[in-house]
Amino acid sequence: MATAEQEQADVVVPLLLEDNGSGQMHQLHSAGLRLKQTTLEDGRCCLQQSQRRYCWPESGAEPRCMVVRGIESHCFLMRATLLEDIQFDPLLDEPLGELDLNLQLQQQARRLVMEPAAQATFLNPQLDPSFEPMDLPLYCFRWGDRALQETCAYLIRKWNLCAHSSGLEHIRRQAIAHRQLPLYRTATAPWKLLLKGSKLSGCPLWLRSCLESHLHRKPIRLAPAATPDYHC
Repeated sequence: MATAEQEQADVVVPLLLEDNGSGQMHQLHSAGLRLKQTTLEDGRCCLQQSQRRYCWPESGAEPRCMVVRGIESHCFLMRATLLEDIQFDPLLDEPLGELDLNLQLQQQARRLVMEPAAQATFLNPQLDPSFEPMDLPLYCFRWGDRALQETCAYLIRKWNLCAHSSGLEHIRRQAIAHRQLPLYRTATAPWKLLLKGSKLSGCPLWLRSCLESHLHRKPIRLAPAATPDYHC
């Protein structure tokens, strides 16, 4: 709240950290987003997006309050008056909904500030050692190829985006990586190599689907892992 008033910010985001489920291991996830739009000759918008990680511990740089171009939707503080001008599209789920929000904020020239003194930690599924076979349907539904293609196409039409924007490609690979995470953890080395190759944009959807379906039918054997003790 103090930063919002001092910086006259419309939105304030904390420094985002990742947890592996133990409550002890933390690493930097992002300090806001880099978001750049370039208008092509045909009028379409080419979008570039990446996480700001300027204050990794090993870099020696001290985190500082700064203006950023984009925010992540894990946690943020927004002025109540801004809610009248922002529309949270019900057809877009995270992370595409997050991108839609950032495009609206940029379109309205809103002031976005990252405050490192405020920190939020979330459980990163790639760091969490616990996994149960019953979790597989959620991974498949939450980051399914068909749903991702439909929502991507909708966002492209809505903002007249270039379909080959690196920002959209980053989101596509991220969704595939999350969906394949349970399979990657239980697969042998050759299958892991195939899963890695299936994330490439040149991999046909039918081939990736066949690979994932085959691995879903294989028996799942997991090494015993201590169940994290979560507290609300």
